[in-house]
Amino acid sequence: MENFSNHFGIPEKILREYGAVDIPLTSDLPLFIDPMLLYSSHKPEYEALHDKIIQRFEYLVILAEMGSVYENVKRIFNFQEIPYNWLGFSREGNKGKGVKDTFGRQLLNNLKKALENNGVSDSSHIEKLFLMDDKSGQDRISDLCVNIIQDYLYSYTESFAKNSIDPAKLKEFTVVKADLNCETGEFISKTYTLPFIMYKGKPERVILTPLDMVRETRMAINRRDFVNNYSKILATIDNDALRVYVNSMLEEAVKRFLEKRTAKKKPTERTLEKIRMNEFSSLAYSSKPILYDYYIRMQENNGTEILQQGMSEFQKADELYLQNAGKLTSGLQAIEGLCGKTGYARSSGISFLKSLKGLIERDGYKDCLEKGGEPIQKQSEINQFFNMVFWNVFGRSLFAKIEPEIEIKKAKLFEGSHYLKNNGANSLIALLCLQPEDEKSVLATIESKGLNGKIGDSIFLITCY
Repeated sequence: MENFSNHFGIPEKILREYGAVDIPLTSDLPLFIDPMLLYSSHKPEYEALHDKIIQRFEYLVILAEMGSVYENVKRIFNFQEIPYNWLGFSREGNKGKGVKDTFGRQLLNNLKKALENNGVSDSSHIEKLFLMDDKSGQDRISDLCVNIIQDYLYSYTESFAKNSIDPAKLKEFTVVKADLNCETGEFISKTYTLPFIMYKGKPERVILTPLDMVRETRMAINRRDFVNNYSKILATIDNDALRVYVNSMLEEAVKRFLEKRTAKKKPTERTLEKIRMNEFSSLAYSSKPILYDYYIRMQENNGTEILQQGMSEFQKADELYLQNAGKLTSGLQAIEGLCGKTGYARSSGISFLKSLKGLIERDGYKDCLEKGGEPIQKQSEINQFFNMVFWNVFGRSLFAKIEPEIEIKKAKLFEGSHYLKNNGANSLIALLCLQPEDEKSVLATIESKGLNGKIGDSIFLITCY
């Protein structure tokens, strides 16, 4: 597995003791920086980083209110993705989407409202932008954060590199927008000595990220959590008039629903809860944005739990995408003739899937498909896991548009139609049977589609239990 530690000849233990993520250098690791991990941290430098993020956005609000032309604001608000940390959700290499101009305008329009805390929360939190707009994801807010705190990340990497990496593997890089002077509005250029890899014939810097500022699933402040915890948020509201008003609006929404309902069957409590959740979300967005602030205050008070959640998510991601993917990759690389092929053909894909099946079923690699002691269940995790393995075996993404296309998916998701549609392109598919009933079900589907003869030729069932 081409990780930072083995590429630069460093014992993984040394990197871990430094507190950095041992990033892969073939495809993104699905982790992102959560600002609440900075805010909740007991490290003064992390608290300062959170303050710096807020200060940057406050400066942008000042610029906008002074009537600065959008092009000038855009110059500072143009948060291009910094791919050198190898964190994110890109399937091919480390080049993701970054923050587009239209998205930047959208953020700027909501920025002032997002920074207002109405005297409720202790601090402003930029994640409030994403409570107001559920179309935005954690990878985008992570891009924003990396841009603003990049000077810290470069310095963090440089400090480790100078002390632990062979100088021949280091190079000076000048970063034109390493920091911003919020008094003059001018970017500050800095030069760092950093580790590098060769990318398309040119040296490309690599950035390390502390493992205690990243997580995998959702930001601690997120829209789903806000809606699901509406009753807990209501209980924290110390403004009696507001609490009574919101409760009355929720029950009025339930009343309207029941009056319009024609079905004789009594609605379940879960259905009524959904009505209240939707009304709570609508109220916050349309007329009571202070509800966001009460939620944020609740999360501020959950700092210890948030730090524990973040560390747990990192450990599970580390287990699956680094330790387990590395183990499976090593097993495949040890198979004579499987790796290092010139070109890529159907025979290579078949060899890969047969080898994969053999390792998982016969050679004790079933535990590679576990995360936190449980079989991985999300198709997105399966995609990311096998994409990382495939990169290290064939040097390309599993999702590259090259024939034959290879698909690895949960057996219970197989319907046969997609396979039949792509069979003319010599597609190959591996179906992961995570429990006994998966195998029975998928075999019935295969038979119903008349595909029995394809098993072992282009359809491969892999028993993972």
